[in-house]
Amino acid sequence: MTSRELAALAGVSQSTVSRVLNGRQGVSREKQQKVLEMARNYQFELDVNARGLRTKKPGRVGVLLSRSFIGFDVNLFWATIYSRLHVKLLERGYTSLPIYGYHGSEKEVLNRLIQQKQTDRMILVSMNGFYLQEDLQILFERNIPFVCIYDRQERDIYYPEKNVKVVALDFKDAGQKAGHFLYQMGHRRIAVQTNRLATSDISRYEGVREVLGKNTVLRELPEIPESNPVTFQGGYAVAKRGMNILKESTAVLAVNDASALGMIAALQEGGLRVPEDISVVGTNNIPMCTWWSPRLTTVSFDTSEIAEKAVKLLMEDKTEKTVIVPQLVVRESVRQIDQKKGGNL
Repeated sequence: MTSRELAALAGVSQSTVSRVLNGRQGVSREKQQKVLEMARNYQFELDVNARGLRTKKPGRVGVLLSRSFIGFDVNLFWATIYSRLHVKLLERGYTSLPIYGYHGSEKEVLNRLIQQKQTDRMILVSMNGFYLQEDLQILFERNIPFVCIYDRQERDIYYPEKNVKVVALDFKDAGQKAGHFLYQMGHRRIAVQTNRLATSDISRYEGVREVLGKNTVLRELPEIPESNPVTFQGGYAVAKRGMNILKESTAVLAVNDASALGMIAALQEGGLRVPEDISVVGTNNIPMCTWWSPRLTTVSFDTSEIAEKAVKLLMEDKTEKTVIVPQLVVRESVRQIDQKKGGNL
């Protein structure tokens, strides 16, 4: 990491960084505090020999979040996972460095991190498939300990030629559990929100279809390219555009909880009651599920378990793959359908 990069993070010029770190005058108090805060956060110290900035000896774990990660206020489930990782790492004497919104390839990002000695361990988190083996080459070559948090793949195969530590989230099972629950509750006409940009959402939909495909009428809600489907706003927009489908359905499965809550808002605006007229199910069990009325039924991944297993694997020598199985959380947004009153096909 250079003084130019630190300046970019602090939103000041490179010369301002130099003046602050050398204790010179001529910099406003606000800018001084900003530069010093960023220097502390990223563990920088002045290298008087190199006349620049260097990172302290790593006691820090880099957490690479895939390109699908937009921000901590948008990708709430994945942001919660990072928060749990941060706490678990602190308990072991490590700090964490979140890496997202980056330019260039994952290979370039990892090469820069390792070559500049910003981290000596990595946690790789991906919401969309898994990173290419060639992108991770520097980790293999330099024996950098790392663990991956991925959507579970068929037969649990990720890097056939390498022994890699993986914490796999079984999103397909999440879809199966949600679909099975709705079927048990009598629902036979079900709308499904899709998101073909994320393998975790594709896996979830595959699980839904496996359970419901032959026994129910499944209708896909329209995807809206200009709207992010994983957000509250995205769910709201999808529900508005697909309102005719929703009015003909007894239940809807959203790609995640934030989107489900956005759908509930749109449904209520459209005159539909939840769950009296239509039931709604989310995925991930973010805290907001209990803030809404009705409280959202969802499929929950234990984020503390995910973080604990990932950090434990990272610190151990053995290579292992572990699967996180989700659990159904029943609240108020799904009702029992009386088959005699229209629940049948």
